[in-house]
Amino acid sequence: DLRAFDRAVELLSKKGASRFIFLGGNYADLDGWLAQTDRAAELKSHFLRVPERDCAAYADPAIWNRELDLIGDVLCCVVHEKNDLPKEDMQNALLFLHGASSAPNVVQIGPRYFVTPGRLGGTEVPSCALLEIVPRALRFSAFDLDGTELNAPQTLVFGPKTSLSVR
Repeated sequence: DLRAFDRAVELLSKKGASRFIFLGGNYADLDGWLAQTDRAAELKSHFLRVPERDCAAYADPAIWNRELDLIGDVLCCVVHEKNDLPKEDMQNALLFLHGASSAPNVVQIGPRYFVTPGRLGGTEVPSCALLEIVPRALRFSAFDLDGTELNAPQTLVFGPKTSLSVR
């Protein structure tokens, strides 16, 4: 639903977002949305995206089905389906952003957080989420497309820095 996507980008931009993560759906939807906006050149570099399993792009070897990124100083793994995470990513990242969930949620397992913004379509309450960098932590807030908070903001606190496993 590109209209919902447009509303989410507008809402999150007003709340201070400068980067956007597209966690599934049709991989090409982002291109279609960018083609409809007069700010395409400005915005394209602000997006990170991963395909979902049912999307043709998922099988394309030129397109990664997961991405690694830094949010603040936290290593983050971005994936549509959390069951696609390999052991190496599970060992190294502390934050996992994933789609494939109908409602926003944060689950902490040990030092790691699994975060989903919910979804924009096919659900009773379309939702999006904002991660804000705060001192020594990240703050997660989820919103419906009118900007109403769907949960109390949650602070994700990460422990002292650890070593990175390279194989």
